[in-house]
Amino acid sequence: MARSPYVWGIDIGKCALKALRCRVSPTDPRQLVAEGFDYIEYPMILTQPDADPVELVRNALQEFKGRNQLRGDRVAVSVPGQSEIGRAHV
Repeated sequence: MARSPYVWGIDIGKCALKALRCRVSPTDPRQLVAEGFDYIEYPMILTQPDADPVELVRNALQEFKGRNQLRGDRVAVSVPGQSEIGRAHV
């Protein structure tokens, strides 16, 4: 299978999962073109006392995968350094 020219950048924030789908411009290889985006707000902030951050992020990632085609695309994920999410199996 040929590799897709697209890459998803996913930010696991404390309030929402934010994603941007980009590729290099076909007319200028020095430019990046945004081709799509997604925003999935968690039902509660990850740092709230009653929140289960692993479950909230897992659910958001499942929703993201259900709404977007990822096959062949590269994916880069950003997770806050102080977060428990970085140490969990999401």
